[in-house]
Amino acid sequence: MKNFLVLAGRFLFGGFFVYSGVMHFLHLHDLVEYSGSKGVPMPELAVGAAGTMLTLGGLSYLLGWHTKWGGVVLLAFLLPAAFLIHSFWKETDPVTLQIQMSYFLRNLASVLVKTVVEKSLSIKTSENKKTNLSSVRF
Repeated sequence: MKNFLVLAGRFLFGGFFVYSGVMHFLHLHDLVEYSGSKGVPMPELAVGAAGTMLTLGGLSYLLGWHTKWGGVVLLAFLLPAAFLIHSFWKETDPVTLQIQMSYFLRNLASVLVKTVVEKSLSIKTSENKKTNLSSVRF
């Protein structure tokens, strides 16, 4: 049962980021415009890099391949994006403020999931050896 839960969590967590990364490419023009309006330097490069980071980081969890490096890649995206793109404290419109706060908190929650839950999903095997998230296979 624990292995199933680990696989389901890996699928949902990784799948979310793969989907987000693909959406960065499908909506490239809009996201480049939006990033530019937020003051992101070289928005074309930044959005392309963000889409790549999200996709590769998500795939690492989805496939259980080098999840620690995938997590580092996701952290390198999530933290700057939270503060640069989703800076809700700069918003004056109440609706926009709420939307940006939701995205900001989602990014921070994703960081929390990556750092805390990944450690708690380490399970003991019958030989009392730790098995990390990436060792549970489909």
